[in-house]
Amino acid sequence: MFVETVQEDKILSFMGDVMHGSPDFRRHLMSVLARMTPEEWTLLEKKAWELVEEMKKADPEGPAG
Repeated sequence: MFVETVQEDKILSFMGDVMHGSPDFRRHLMSVLARMTPEEWTLLEKKAWELVEEMKKADPEGPAG
């Protein structure tokens, strides 16, 4: 529960920085993400997992290895 709260605080802090700063890439990205449908989120998650698997194949030991 503590870890989840810390992560939520980090996300809220990030969002506050984005919203109160000058419009930049981060704000534009958040704007696009906010308009995504549930189906688009499902596709994005699928593609993210595909990327993880491809990266594992390319470098099985990962960046620290």
